[in-house]
Amino acid sequence: MELIKHALGGNAVLTPVIRKEVHSVRARLSLNGTSIIVQRALGRAGTSVEFRDPRDDGFIEQLSIRSRGDQASVSDRLLGLLGIPAVEIPRARTRATAASVPLTFNDLYAYVYVEQQDIDRSVVHHTEVFREPKRRAIFELLFGLADPQHLAMETELGRVRDGLRHAESRAAAVRTFLHTATDQDEESLRRRRLALGEKAEEAREGLERLRAEISASTSAHQTLRDEVLKAEEDAQEASEGAQAAETEVARREHLLAQMRVNLVREDKARIASRRLSPLEFVVCPRCTQALEEGRSSAGVCALCLQPDPLAGMEFETPLDDTDEQIAELDNLLSVAINDAERARDVARATNRRLAHLRQALDVATAEAVTPRFNEVELLSATRAQALADLDHIRNVLNFWDELKALDATVSALISERQRLEEALRRSRAKLEARRSVLGDLGDRFNETVVALQVPWAADGSIDHRTYLPLVNGERFESLAVAGGTKTIVTVAYHLALLGHALAEQDTLLPQMLILDTPRKNLGVNPSDKAMGTRIYERIRALVDAYQNKVQFIIAENDFLDEADWARSLHFDYDNPLLPHVVHPGEEAVKAGRLDTVETLRRR
Repeated sequence: MELIKHALGGNAVLTPVIRKEVHSVRARLSLNGTSIIVQRALGRAGTSVEFRDPRDDGFIEQLSIRSRGDQASVSDRLLGLLGIPAVEIPRARTRATAASVPLTFNDLYAYVYVEQQDIDRSVVHHTEVFREPKRRAIFELLFGLADPQHLAMETELGRVRDGLRHAESRAAAVRTFLHTATDQDEESLRRRRLALGEKAEEAREGLERLRAEISASTSAHQTLRDEVLKAEEDAQEASEGAQAAETEVARREHLLAQMRVNLVREDKARIASRRLSPLEFVVCPRCTQALEEGRSSAGVCALCLQPDPLAGMEFETPLDDTDEQIAELDNLLSVAINDAERARDVARATNRRLAHLRQALDVATAEAVTPRFNEVELLSATRAQALADLDHIRNVLNFWDELKALDATVSALISERQRLEEALRRSRAKLEARRSVLGDLGDRFNETVVALQVPWAADGSIDHRTYLPLVNGERFESLAVAGGTKTIVTVAYHLALLGHALAEQDTLLPQMLILDTPRKNLGVNPSDKAMGTRIYERIRALVDAYQNKVQFIIAENDFLDEADWARSLHFDYDNPLLPHVVHPGEEAVKAGRLDTVETLRRR
């Protein structure tokens, strides 16, 4: 059962050995007269389903099990093969909003496949809050209580109501803001905006006029400006000349000082030479040993035996040359000092002229600008205030514009809501005749409950609002009975739906029913066994009446021996579902001695 569900793109519950040993599942389907093969891998590769041609096993297409934008999914293709359009419904049908969910093949499949874990707990997963709106919508679509256009209008109505709530909330917030932000209405603000615009423009024109007047009055002082610029250049040049002259004075002072230092050093050398030259050492001043006579030649020191630098030195002529050089440098220094003083005088004169010209220009400019300064200041402040007020008013008017747009949107959405509500009323009136099907379904369910002889059940019916079974007027979840009896109620409900679809041929319900353990939790006493027998008698009656127009797939632990009208597949230790995997046996399971699957493979 779960492998079939997996092949059709459902979220199946698979056993560990299946997940480990099975690579993919393939099923051949006949949907609305069209034969198709579907194949889906297990594990991470099972995110898509392959569709193949049963005639030659040729590949047709591969579709994702989940919707991805505008790409078709497995659900879209299967619903299309069944002739059921893909539609969306509001997520909450009682107070619909813009949130919507699609109706998928898996939602339809819940009316075809009754799972073992839910057969005695719910009817078509009605206890799951998320799936409940979809369960009801699928029922309405299958039995003609709604059509795709009707469901589309319900979805659109939810979007319109959601948009209307948002627009009304935003409009209320903007209206509150305008009430607190200003005491003027929109028309007054627009008139004030025009007045402020004119005021700002007048101030701008006034400033332009004053600038033109100032420019005209100051153009006559262009010659004075040119003189100021020329004086600035002269002052810069004179300053640079004075700095150069002072640098030259410093250089010559340095040369003269160096020459005098050299003269002092030479003078000291002369004095030393005169005092030491007459001395002749006969004893070493260090070790006091006698120096041999004739141990040194002429021009060599008698002590260190190195060339004597003082030998033959003459000081008189070099001393005269040095004095002449010092006198010459002294004269050059005096010339440089005089040049530097003249350069400083020129710089001071040019700076005084520059200051005088600048003062004259300032006076001339002040005479042209000062009389208009107050007027310029006033016009500038007036224009700045007008522009600031204009910005504020524009912001407020933007909210007025938004409020008008919101009011228009609210009005349009109200009209659209009314149109959709009226269209839905007409659609419901048109579909109301189809609601008689609920009476027929209730009769069939009651007939099935009576035929199955459900304990304590006096009558059965179908709730016209929820489309769920009622037994003695009680809802399924309110039945204070054992799980086996609830299983019978669920089976009776599905048999009633299928019986109507087969008899009337006016529904979209697939004429197929998959039951996993329809006798779940039934006891082993004779009355319980008899009830199980009546279930299969009811199923056989449908098979005999409609032959190959209907198909049942039933999983049971102990199929009835007398049900020879059904084709059976028996799975046991010798004939497992996976032929290549050997079961270790019942005793090994009870004792917990399970070998790995690999050691039990058939060779």
